[in-house]
Amino acid sequence: MIKLSPSCRRRHWIVLLALFLAVLVLQGLSGSWTSELMDPDEPAHFVSGLLVRDYIAGGLGSSPIEFARDYYSHYPKVAIGNWPPVFYGIQGVWMLVFPAHPLSVLLLLGLLTSALGWLVFRMLCPVIGTAHAAFGAGLLILLRPVPTYAGMVMIENALALMTTVALLLWVRHLERGGIRDLVAFGAMAGVAAMTKGNALFLVLLPPFAVGIGGRWDALRSRGIWLAALPVVLLAVPWTWYFLGDVVTGWRGVLPSAEHMSSAVTSYATGLRRSIGLLGTALFAIGLWVQLVRGGARQSTHAALWVSAAGLLAAVVLFHLLVPADIGMRHLIPAYPAIVMFLAAGAHHCTCWLGGRGLGRKTASAIVLCSAALAFGVEAFMPPTKNVEGYRTAALIVLEHTGADQASTSLIVSDAQGEGAFIVEVAIRDRHRPRHVVWRATNLLSLATWAGRGYQLRADGDDDVVRLLEQAAIRFVVMDRAFKPLPHQRQLERVIQGNPDRFILLAELPLRRGRRTFPDGLAVYEVLPGPGAAAEAPTIRQVPGYDGVEALGRR
Repeated sequence: MIKLSPSCRRRHWIVLLALFLAVLVLQGLSGSWTSELMDPDEPAHFVSGLLVRDYIAGGLGSSPIEFARDYYSHYPKVAIGNWPPVFYGIQGVWMLVFPAHPLSVLLLLGLLTSALGWLVFRMLCPVIGTAHAAFGAGLLILLRPVPTYAGMVMIENALALMTTVALLLWVRHLERGGIRDLVAFGAMAGVAAMTKGNALFLVLLPPFAVGIGGRWDALRSRGIWLAALPVVLLAVPWTWYFLGDVVTGWRGVLPSAEHMSSAVTSYATGLRRSIGLLGTALFAIGLWVQLVRGGARQSTHAALWVSAAGLLAAVVLFHLLVPADIGMRHLIPAYPAIVMFLAAGAHHCTCWLGGRGLGRKTASAIVLCSAALAFGVEAFMPPTKNVEGYRTAALIVLEHTGADQASTSLIVSDAQGEGAFIVEVAIRDRHRPRHVVWRATNLLSLATWAGRGYQLRADGDDDVVRLLEQAAIRFVVMDRAFKPLPHQRQLERVIQGNPDRFILLAELPLRRGRRTFPDGLAVYEVLPGPGAAAEAPTIRQVPGYDGVEALGRR
């Protein structure tokens, strides 16, 4: 079992605090603390956690499915099913203690990201010493895309922490045997897979680690099948049940040579850019020293290195085979292993220089400072997050609604704008779920969650007006920052042709990334037709391709 040396034991809390402060600084510099949510998935993750929080706070005893359906009809960014529920449960409990706001979730993600870095330090410290372990931990939280996702309400860094804990448990099993660590590994693998489906790559970790290290005896353990139970009983049925929803966002359904070729090129290029040329060289040296020179089986800490290599191979192979979208965020669970070998390569260079008369401290300073400088110059890229405008639109809508009334608004935007506006309304709703935000992609068109199969719902302008009346839309927020889809052009014609019913309340500047649109958002109030009073809605939003159902249907 890997034990902390006395020096590491005295320093590991300091390292954890330093990592946490560094993550907070990165979040602040990136603009995460002031920006509205930007990635299309961010609002879905936040609203799903908010749902869990509100169900625990006021919905216990009622049907969770009906509560979720009703919640979706108000804030249609609930994504439980597209992703498993563990991360949303963590968020929900966190927001019972801390404010139900994206900023508090960013604090949670800062803690989880710093814990990920500390865990790498925890594993490396007894093996390569405090300085090189701290270098590896610090490097991890700086590698693109880790700091990017530390400043976003996303699952990736939390998932990486869980899979790294699973790695540590597998290492302990290899080192001391027995069933306890094996069962704990299986439980953590199940938790990780119920956080995000791609954690199923952990199933590949044991055979890869065993094959690399030649530890075939580990597969003969009586508890090896117990380790698989959490994954088999929980994650596999859940993934299979919701697979139809999940694959709508994939590049395909079955593995393909085209996907694998694109993935190899993209991931190899992205990894080299993340760690730089010197980092790539140190990583290669670390692999060679720990797995080739002298043989992996003879190393004092063989279990650690063969398991880290097994994790890396499992992550890469899984994402080469599964034809999901290609993005470096999918490799974040492999970054701890990458950093471990990189730090081991730096340690080997230090030992080599130290043995040539420089002295250990001098050699360590030269290697680590050179590596840090090369990384800073070539590879480090501070994350940026800059979305502003939807918050102001939400405030205008709520200001014109009245303190004791529920608003019904329509957000006309892309997935990012829809989600950002929904979140800004939801966090200001004191009696959630009360306000209703319709997505124009639900009301005026039909499409899958990923936007595929798009078609107009309304045949003409009169149908658009009918749909607005059926949904009892009182406010329209029009996003002009992206190329309009056909349903937006339909609605724009209706607004221009009915100036007596669509009253312009404000034109707002909108910032998205590096671009600013002076009149990017327009907020309209929708008045009832001539001689008509405002009516109650007769339809509501529901998940699925159609997206709408008549009230009273189940």
